[in-house]
Amino acid sequence: MLLYLQEEQVRSVVQALADRFPGACLSFDTGGGAMMRNQDRNPVFKAVDARMTWTCDDPKSLEDWGLRLRESRTFATPQPDVARTWPRRHRYGMPLLARLVPPAVNSYRMNLFALEKAE
Repeated sequence: MLLYLQEEQVRSVVQALADRFPGACLSFDTGGGAMMRNQDRNPVFKAVDARMTWTCDDPKSLEDWGLRLRESRTFATPQPDVARTWPRRHRYGMPLLARLVPPAVNSYRMNLFALEKAE
């Protein structure tokens, strides 16, 4: 749900969690500019009145917020155990699509962060 907030709101939520739960892990998705610019072309997003507003092209940049990026994945780079459950066309098609149109596939990321208390 963080994608639907403004950047300052996202930062405030993340920093509050880091202050309250230092050392815990937090998982959330990020969407880059390509994803945000194209959300009205996707029938799933187009059907929803709410619009995603927070853009994050590089999850590593969030380390300035008191986070430590532990892992970041796209649909083209899922965890091996997850990929094994996918149909063959997705297992092989997503990496191919990521090479052909990188922004379309790599803009959406699923991330795992360690929370560090802000100084």
